[in-house]
Amino acid sequence: MDVGVIGTGIMGANHARVYSNMRGVDSVYVYDKDYERANKVAKDNDCLVASSLDTLFDCVEAVSVAVPTKHHYEIAKQCVEHGKHTLVEKPMCLTQEECSNLCTIASAIPDLVCGVGHIERFNPVVNFLAQQITAPKYISITRHNPASSRISDSTVIEDLMIHDIDIITAFVQLSQNVLPIASCGNDDTCVAMIDNGFPIILSSSRASTVKIREIYIIDEDRSFIGNLVDQTVDVYHKPDVFNLYTTAGVVARINIQRVESLHVELNAFLYCIRNKQNFPITFEHGKSMVGLCEIVRKSNSRNARMGQAEVKEFKI
Repeated sequence: MDVGVIGTGIMGANHARVYSNMRGVDSVYVYDKDYERANKVAKDNDCLVASSLDTLFDCVEAVSVAVPTKHHYEIAKQCVEHGKHTLVEKPMCLTQEECSNLCTIASAIPDLVCGVGHIERFNPVVNFLAQQITAPKYISITRHNPASSRISDSTVIEDLMIHDIDIITAFVQLSQNVLPIASCGNDDTCVAMIDNGFPIILSSSRASTVKIREIYIIDEDRSFIGNLVDQTVDVYHKPDVFNLYTTAGVVARINIQRVESLHVELNAFLYCIRNKQNFPITFEHGKSMVGLCEIVRKSNSRNARMGQAEVKEFKI
């Protein structure tokens, strides 16, 4: 299968690198308006440079879209209309309206595999925890980044928190009638609370001096602390007796076999194309994630009374 990558920034370059080392991939074509950048990425990863989008569409069966978010709709729309299997980096589009339009266009083309690149869904820590959770009482996810100028067309909610909103949907079924959400912060740091019958706390920042990727879950009889970077999980079991000298249960560290999540994601994308299956994160799901991000942003204490915004209709 010949594949294409549109956009050769940091994520696009990683897509080109992974594709070029995958079995079952023949030629990899890259395209970027910045020809020098595209040429460098192609040279570094033994890829071919397409002189235009039309040229790329003529050469490939599947495409990764890794352009800035504000261009996702425009580029993904062209990919879909040319009948190309399409994987769009998260967030799917800039607005839920753009997502809806893209879903409509894609649904009219039979057997087209379309998905959104929520990469953390393919992190083995997320998969492990999803299998272990039985009756959660509390979930918090912290995602803090050092400052970066790479993302300039979205807030920290669409840039970082969207990963963790998606992770939550892998763990639990979100209420679909009324789901109170409250948040506070600014464009670079935000904390959100979701009342799903138990507290879900999401903390995201791109103004930090340290990189943190941590999931903390209190379950029925155990607690979990997952590190998404080191790909480890600490499991805390309840002690039989609590006293002054026993404040924690038995601890077991699970060293999960480390994998590159992007490789797992792209391999799943190509597998779904070959076997005519839906990609795990569909366009419809990507649309819901953008919708939830919009609700978190609207519920911010700067914009409304905290707790005022409620989700009444969305699909997970």
